[in-house]
Amino acid sequence: MGIIGHIAILAFAVIVAVVVGILVVIEMFGTVEYLTDKSPRLQKILERRSAPGVLVLVVILLLAGDAYELLIKEVPEVPVPKLEIKTPLAPEISKCEIRIVSQGGKTPPLQPCPPQTVASQPSAPARQGNPPQTQLERLTELNKNLPKGDRDRLADALFDYAKILDQAEALQARASLEGGQISNAWVNGSITKDFEAHKTKLHELDSSAREFSKSYAQAREKWKYYPNQTSYIFGDNPDNLGPNAIINAVDAFSIFFDRWSAVQNKERREVLYLFEPPQNQFNDSITRIFHWIQGCQIRLEEMRKSIQ
Repeated sequence: MGIIGHIAILAFAVIVAVVVGILVVIEMFGTVEYLTDKSPRLQKILERRSAPGVLVLVVILLLAGDAYELLIKEVPEVPVPKLEIKTPLAPEISKCEIRIVSQGGKTPPLQPCPPQTVASQPSAPARQGNPPQTQLERLTELNKNLPKGDRDRLADALFDYAKILDQAEALQARASLEGGQISNAWVNGSITKDFEAHKTKLHELDSSAREFSKSYAQAREKWKYYPNQTSYIFGDNPDNLGPNAIINAVDAFSIFFDRWSAVQNKERREVLYLFEPPQNQFNDSITRIFHWIQGCQIRLEEMRKSIQ
């Protein structure tokens, strides 16, 4: 059915709808008698009340059929495209032959081409001039580029730092030794007799640690123009990792000694074992100082090698 047929059905439906609407309005307003007097044909239409209903039913069927035809019959189905993937053909390698012409004019038989080989690509050379990645590499590069006079002064600074670390090592050994003696004393009970002697040694250690702290600070101040090398050797927190750690450990143990001296019945085992917690704290502090000194010595040796 063409477009004209669809328009005709739509127009017919509109006319029927208008006529039925007019009839409904006439009956609602009670003007049937007046209009039938004016129009005798209207009387016949009203007498046959089934006629409008039939027309409405016909219109509904026509519209339904027309709509079905529009949606189904006249809307073409869109074909689904078929995807076809073609694999590329393998390249054909034609045989080649080499003809060698001699100077005498004779043409020798054809010789096949030698097999072709794919030359391996050389690996990319290492990039030159890359900046050092680690702190040690950066400092090594920095030390190598120092003028001779600066390198000599840096060597003097490293020598002074080595002496400072020797002092720290000796002080740590004294503290470790005294800690071991105190531990044996409260375990076997002799601490009650040797209490004052151990307390005196702790005060001596405290004084030595404070003297070492001054020497340590003076050495770093003397060579302050080598801040990067100094920081690398002693770390970012040189005072608290070094002399202050010894001072704090000795002071804490000394304070416990003063408090323990006021306790009664010191010979009792439970009173002696009051030493255990502060003893463990003291030993842990001295062990950390020992590891700090070892790390400083290793880094100092690395700086020495960088200027050789």
